[in-house]
Amino acid sequence: MAFCTSCGANIPDAAGFCTSCGKKVEGAVPVAAAPATTAPGDAPSKSGSGLKIVLIVLGVFFVIGMVVVGAVSYGAYRIAQQARIETSGAETRVETPFGTVETHQDVEKAEESLGVAIYPGATAKPGGSSSVEFGGMKVASGVFETDDDPEKVMEFYKEEFPKARIMAQDGDTQSLMADTKDGFITVAIARQDSKTVITIARTEK
Repeated sequence: MAFCTSCGANIPDAAGFCTSCGKKVEGAVPVAAAPATTAPGDAPSKSGSGLKIVLIVLGVFFVIGMVVVGAVSYGAYRIAQQARIETSGAETRVETPFGTVETHQDVEKAEESLGVAIYPGATAKPGGSSSVEFGGMKVASGVFETDDDPEKVMEFYKEEFPKARIMAQDGDTQSLMADTKDGFITVAIARQDSKTVITIARTEK
């Protein structure tokens, strides 16, 4: 398109006269074309591509999570298949590929697994004695009770472990710790109600 130099009206490029004022056109000036505009719908959608990335990442994490859950479930299933549970009276023994757990209420058996003399006349508390063996580490523990005073019980264990390196008293609880060839032994003595409770633990490699 061009425009008339006399009145400024738009006229066809090939026109010889202005259609508005009728003046002869001499070298009409063309109108500059407007720059092309992009419709809003044609612009690339950045938010759409970002959403896709987020969904892909979430999908990957979901798949990884499902794989981990499946592996853990399968491992637990295999352990359960290989585990052996034996129960005899108050004794329970659980054997797994990783180690053994045993609980009992027999004072003599507790004394044997602890390797420590049990205070004379003390009785084992229900479910208080156990031994655990995992990865080359053995932990045996026992809980016993007696009618004698805590001081008398502590004197007994001081004689049993004359080289105990730690002796402490915390409120109503007295304790000592003694080194052994492969680990250590702790003895805690506390008064509970009308009984003196003795807790012994032995840890060995």
